[in-house]
Amino acid sequence: MIFIVIPVFNRKNFTRACILSLQCQQWKAFKIILVDHGSTDGTADMIVAEFPSVILLKGNESMWWTAATNLGVKKALEISKSDTDFVLTLNNDLEVNPEYLDELLNVYETNKSCIVGSTSIDINDKNKISFIGVFWNKYTAKYKQHGLAQMPYSMLVKNILFVQSDLLPGRGTLIPIYLFKKIGLFDEINFPHYAGDEDFSLRAKNEGLKLLVSTKAIVKSHINETGINVRNSTSFKKFLISFTSIRSANNFKHRYKWAKRHAEFTFLYFVIDVLRLFGSYFRTLTKSHMK
Repeated sequence: MIFIVIPVFNRKNFTRACILSLQCQQWKAFKIILVDHGSTDGTADMIVAEFPSVILLKGNESMWWTAATNLGVKKALEISKSDTDFVLTLNNDLEVNPEYLDELLNVYETNKSCIVGSTSIDINDKNKISFIGVFWNKYTAKYKQHGLAQMPYSMLVKNILFVQSDLLPGRGTLIPIYLFKKIGLFDEINFPHYAGDEDFSLRAKNEGLKLLVSTKAIVKSHINETGINVRNSTSFKKFLISFTSIRSANNFKHRYKWAKRHAEFTFLYFVIDVLRLFGSYFRTLTKSHMK
């Protein structure tokens, strides 16, 4: 059984499309657990009316991605009847193909002792890869997309079944349910919105599990609409505000906690990390002015 945990905050139409794509799965042994943590657009009413088989949990606006996901994982742990079950973390702005769950399970069964992420492509450009794994350096804070992301997806999928990654996000990641019992839930205290998923993946890696990305299990992302590929603002004021915003991946406090937990040399890593943020921002600013 796969328990699909989807945290939701508004974006009702995305949520509907996501669930409809899941209902077309060839693999039928799954249960959707949707965590609505404060939607004001009628999401909960829509779920009750259109998808009565979905388990609907209600959180509140104080929850961010990590706490909302944990609420769903706790429910999965409560109703799971076997340590061979899985949790799949998924975002509501994603759509999947009918063979999606089968492909995740194929990679897991081939490798065992692993968690399996999804290849992310642009829903409007099926050959454009937005995620196929990353390289992360615990000394220099360098975070780089796998070089395969530059390939057209149609070429990549012909030759490669899966790739290894240094980190995995929560946007379509299959996790054996026993792992939560072994290493705990996502860390909602230190990483309430960003980095909780990648932190969990590193903790899993430290327990000896491989971090893999299936090339055939794709999630189609609404990149332009949701802005997941926009990391830096062209407004310097907004860029500075991002250092303290819980909504931002740039949040200094959370990045320092990441350095403290995972880097080889905490302070040195954090300083380099901050310099990289500024460097990335000014490069983005320069490119925008050149257009």
